[in-house]
Amino acid sequence: MSIVHFLENYAAGQRTFDNLELIQASLQGADLRNIILTNVDFYRSNLSGSLFYDSSWINAKLRRTNLHSASFLRADLSGADLTEADLSEASLQAANLSYAQVCQVDLINASLVGAKLHGTNLTDSVFLGADLSNADLTGAILTNADFLGATFFNTIMPDGSIRSGIEPTSSIPGFTRPDD
Repeated sequence: MSIVHFLENYAAGQRTFDNLELIQASLQGADLRNIILTNVDFYRSNLSGSLFYDSSWINAKLRRTNLHSASFLRADLSGADLTEADLSEASLQAANLSYAQVCQVDLINASLVGAKLHGTNLTDSVFLGADLSNADLTGAILTNADFLGATFFNTIMPDGSIRSGIEPTSSIPGFTRPDD
């Protein structure tokens, strides 16, 4: 399906799309609230500044996708592959990212307030200045993740402990920094 056909179908009221491949698509600033996407591939697409409130992205492939300043308020991204995506300044408030691959992702100044990250692989991701207040990281993998300047308030950490405050270092349980 072409990007034009996809947008026409959405404008006509279709909200559910399965097995869609829109590689290198440009949907910058799109308003796709309440969309349900299953097994879709948006590899290297530009979705920056787009609105995806109350959307579902089950097992979506968003590798190397530009999601800068996108809003995923209450979105379900469980099982999604966001490897090397740009989620800087994105809003993932109350989003479900359980069991997602969020490796080598830029989450600088992103809002993950109330986000659910159960079993999420956050290896090598950067959370500088991100807000993880009330987020649940139970079982998340934090290998080499950088949380310098990130805000924690009643945040459930991978080991079940509760963390609050602004992170002055990257010394998070489960965090290891590679040798320089």
